[in-house]
Amino acid sequence: MKRRFLLSVLTISWWIWWPGCSHEELVSIPLAQVRLKPGTVLSTSDPSMKNEALRQKGTVYLGALPGPRVPLDRIAGLKRSEWGEFRFLSRDEGIVIHRPGVPDTAPCVVRVLGGYRLFWVSGRGEEQAIYTAVSADGAKWTGIEKASVPPAGDGAELGVGDPSVLVVNGTWFLYYTLSPENGDDGQIFCACSQDGASWVPALEDKKSGRAIPVVAPQGSSEGRGVANPSACYRNEVFLLWYTDTEPGRKGLYLAVSTDGVHFRNHRRVAPEAYNPDIKFCPPLDCFVMAEGKKNDDRITLRLSPDGLSWPPLDQAVSVAVGPPENVHHTPGIAADERGRMEPSTHVFYAGGIATPESLGRSTWEIESSWLEISKRKD
Repeated sequence: MKRRFLLSVLTISWWIWWPGCSHEELVSIPLAQVRLKPGTVLSTSDPSMKNEALRQKGTVYLGALPGPRVPLDRIAGLKRSEWGEFRFLSRDEGIVIHRPGVPDTAPCVVRVLGGYRLFWVSGRGEEQAIYTAVSADGAKWTGIEKASVPPAGDGAELGVGDPSVLVVNGTWFLYYTLSPENGDDGQIFCACSQDGASWVPALEDKKSGRAIPVVAPQGSSEGRGVANPSACYRNEVFLLWYTDTEPGRKGLYLAVSTDGVHFRNHRRVAPEAYNPDIKFCPPLDCFVMAEGKKNDDRITLRLSPDGLSWPPLDQAVSVAVGPPENVHHTPGIAADERGRMEPSTHVFYAGGIATPESLGRSTWEIESSWLEISKRKD
């Protein structure tokens, strides 16, 4: 291990972290710190080595130390792409949340005062729930606990998922999906909070006190209903994208609201989208959609000037993700309280390992990739 540690420090397989590129095309290279046992700490810039260490029993992720800034052409694993007038750079960062035997998926990261807040889905069946954690730097997450999502309907829902969070004028809005036990007929709900910890239904039945959906299926109820809410707040309007799988209605939809609860003007804006997350990037004046492909083999990006017109799937740009995970889905772009992202940010997602026999759900963990989008100079 000592020899591998030395190689990891000397190699040019650098691991990109938060600051991103400067005008001189340099990238900051912090080193991940993993405690293997008392008195032994692995310091590495290689995300695959970091992952391997974290999967060993008893290891603890200690965070990352500041490192040197190096030129782009010295970064192994850096993925470069172009689309129209835009340039994309991305790099795998490895595991963010690793809990052996527990499936963790669908991350949503919100930049708040003093750090970051992570929401995601964990567990199976009746144990499935939305969890939350905090971080000072967006790298090391602590304070993992279950978020108390209000009950809905007759209380039989098992499929809770797809958290998307905004904070507007001091109020937290948590959008999420609930589905019955069979996984069909999904509905989108909203819970509100004043502190991000205690949640109440945004809409509720006065007699039962149970939550009422803010978006419900409008079709034949022969599909999986509506799901994958993704919210932004712009120009004093709540924008909520979601997917509909009902026959004759399949695709990505956008609805608007002035209060974050009552949505109107539902319209289909793309014929296909897979577990998308959408944020607005003010410096680039465009919306960015991250999504998992249908077969979950990669995370992709699409850009739109207005959130309404999106390029077709075959023009999507891929984000760098790392092995040995071969399943990547339910992405979330790190953004501020109103869904505004920086050109240099991070895409979080669920990574897992699938075999010809099955998908090992217990291998699902939250991972991330560094991403920078810029206008081409040529």
